[in-house]
Amino acid sequence: MQLTWILLVVFCALLAELAAGGFGLAVPFLAVVVFYLSTVYGWRLVTVPALLAGAVLDVTLGRHAPVTALLVLPLVISLARFWRHEGVCRYLMVQTLPGAFLGLIQAAVLLSVESFMVERFFWRLLFHNLWVAAELCVAGMLALPSVCAALDWLARLLALPRYQEVQERRPEHGS
Repeated sequence: MQLTWILLVVFCALLAELAAGGFGLAVPFLAVVVFYLSTVYGWRLVTVPALLAGAVLDVTLGRHAPVTALLVLPLVISLARFWRHEGVCRYLMVQTLPGAFLGLIQAAVLLSVESFMVERFFWRLLFHNLWVAAELCVAGMLALPSVCAALDWLARLLALPRYQEVQERRPEHGS
């Protein structure tokens, strides 16, 4: 049941990010969902579906290299592993902090690879990249608490582990 849930949620995040990109919005839906799922279910169960979805996203958006699959999502999974052990998962508003980091990770990797490796530097490119980075950061800050609330509500209905229960399941330091 968990693997089916993970596949369904990753597929929906992939479609949501493609739809947002179709409207010209930079929203890190896939990174946010991979962060959520990696925090709740662990990295082993989530890595393969996430990397496949990242590769599909890169191919669909016509990127020059599979940077989402090879660079962004492994960094997101690493952040989720850290947050699972050290972060605060109980309060949804605290999730704006890792949401901002998710947007910045995606902006730093994608913009540096796609812009500076393919195009020559000019000032309009710099300002455009700063705007997209700010858009991804704010979108991540808004998306992560929203995704956590929505997926926790659905997980409760399906009797699956929830994001806000992660702290209850982890061992305390020093024990």
